[in-house]
Amino acid sequence: MASVARRHRPGAACGGVGDEGELRLVLRPAVQPLLLVLGDLHIPHCCNSLLAKLQKLLMPEKIQHILCTDTLCTKKSYDYLKTLAGDVHIVRGDFNENYPEQKGVTVGQVKIGLIHGLQVIPWGDTVSLALLQRRFDVDILTWGHTHKFEAFEHENKFYVNPCSATGAYNALETNIIPSFVLMDMQTSTVVTYVYQLIGDDVKVEGIEYKKS
Repeated sequence: MASVARRHRPGAACGGVGDEGELRLVLRPAVQPLLLVLGDLHIPHCCNSLLAKLQKLLMPEKIQHILCTDTLCTKKSYDYLKTLAGDVHIVRGDFNENYPEQKGVTVGQVKIGLIHGLQVIPWGDTVSLALLQRRFDVDILTWGHTHKFEAFEHENKFYVNPCSATGAYNALETNIIPSFVLMDMQTSTVVTYVYQLIGDDVKVEGIEYKKS
């Protein structure tokens, strides 16, 4: 059975509430690599850009790696991501057939797999995700397609779905809580922060995973 990894309070490395009450993504220069995970953007088919309250938290030179699970279809969107980080990884989604179906990225001691999620049947199914994780031989598997945030540990591996930072919906999920995920890569420990836009406020929660 899948289990939720240990919850972690947002710290100085990845965000919190500033002196004036404004949430900020990074409060100090990152000592460890920071990895941004985006998914289900659907630009320009459903949305024109990331939601402003989430986008303003993404600051250039603070993030080292970006993983995007799908549906990045315009050069403008790609160029924007390249302003945030030099290392950008994208997989094939609903419309962007020029990208590979899966990618693997190693940061420190942690291997991360990136897929769109359409190949997971049923969508988001833990057993199907675990089969793909073993096939790719990764410590963390990131996927999208469901437009729903998920982060859990299963059989000592970690699974993350960042949902959508544009708020795009699909046929099965219309009540979307827009979000993105930031991973603080600490050698063999990863603290995953989800930034969710709930109403007019951005809420942050951290989940810690330790590679065994």
